[in-house]
Amino acid sequence: MTRNPFLVDVSQEEFVEMKADSTMKVDLHLLTLEKFWIKRFEKFWIKRFLVNPKVASLALKILIPFSSTYLCETGFSALVLIKTKQQNRLAVDSDLTTALAKTEPRIDHMVQSVQVQVLMRYYN
Repeated sequence: MTRNPFLVDVSQEEFVEMKADSTMKVDLHLLTLEKFWIKRFEKFWIKRFLVNPKVASLALKILIPFSSTYLCETGFSALVLIKTKQQNRLAVDSDLTTALAKTEPRIDHMVQSVQVQVLMRYYN
């Protein structure tokens, strides 16, 4: 590295820059590891993709399988609950989307917004 700086791997150089960032060190000691990465995600990773793309890509290759494995297991568990003998349809995409959605349904709001419709039947 000292003899020929052009032989240094780019990711090593990027790690040195990250290690020298004093604000990251302070945050790492003050916050839990989860909160540290959540806080730094936008600031750190988006900046790193622009400034240090190789390190960011390497980190994502290591980190993404954990979250995607969890999401896959969650989806499979939801699918097992949906696909029962009573509900044995081939197309379960809408049910699965609803089961995996993070938003809570506001049923009270939906009930209040529905207008009452009067059906009039005329018999001859």
